[in-house]
Amino acid sequence: MVQYPFKDFFNVTAADILKANKGVAPGFELLRVLLAMAILVCHMYEICYGVPRSYLAWVRPFRLILLPMFFCLSGFLITGSALRVKSLKVFMTFRLLRILPALLVEVTLSAIVLGAILTDYPLLDYYTHKGFYTYFGNIIGLIQFQLPGVFMTNPLHTVNRNLWTLVPEYYCYGIMAAMMLLGIFYRRNVYLAMVVIAGVAFLLWFPAASLGSIRLLHAPALIFCCLFGSLTFVYAEYIPIHWTFFLASLGLAYLGFYFLPLVPLAILATTYCTIYLGMIHHAKRHQQ
Repeated sequence: MVQYPFKDFFNVTAADILKANKGVAPGFELLRVLLAMAILVCHMYEICYGVPRSYLAWVRPFRLILLPMFFCLSGFLITGSALRVKSLKVFMTFRLLRILPALLVEVTLSAIVLGAILTDYPLLDYYTHKGFYTYFGNIIGLIQFQLPGVFMTNPLHTVNRNLWTLVPEYYCYGIMAAMMLLGIFYRRNVYLAMVVIAGVAFLLWFPAASLGSIRLLHAPALIFCCLFGSLTFVYAEYIPIHWTFFLASLGLAYLGFYFLPLVPLAILATTYCTIYLGMIHHAKRHQQ
């Protein structure tokens, strides 16, 4: 069992748990898998049955919270990586090695194997179709959802719908790389100021978003989630980990995604929920 250098559980911070676990957030791997599976199920439903014009109001928050949590988690983890390696070259190498091999396999199998099995086209027409070749652009962020003749009877003729999040994720990597290059990552107050400016920009952009749409969380909102998740790592010693804060944040997140004009508040609350779930596994052990 992990031994902790603190006694009062209410005062346990994210930094304490990271230190006790050698810099590793103990619950994030499981959380990442669960979020990925939940997003996959949502996309499968939309592809097979179409995108509902509106989800039931009480269900919508559970759908809308998934991607913000995923990007908050990503921001927290990649910031930890950046601060550990302190090398732009190593950081970008790690990011590329984490995403490109799996993406290459996934796109290649989808195009060459699964597409060939499921297409309505003759195989010769399928393999010589322009859409077959351009589909490989997904590997570098040139997103394309269609393969020739695949899923043509579905409401949405899309393959691997989740690929749309690659673009905001690549933007997040680029922003982090730029801040490392400029040295902003290592100056906390300057970094905080930049995130605040980004938050103001998000609030100015937000009223122009479609408040009645399930597609409310476009790239700018997801990038902001990543930045705020990143900021929580930088200020981890000020982030208490306790179930009362989690329940309060969960309630605020639900309200924010229920009453869509409050989405900016929901994103902030979602960030805490994400960090808490990433830390809670060992924090609970200590409490016991």
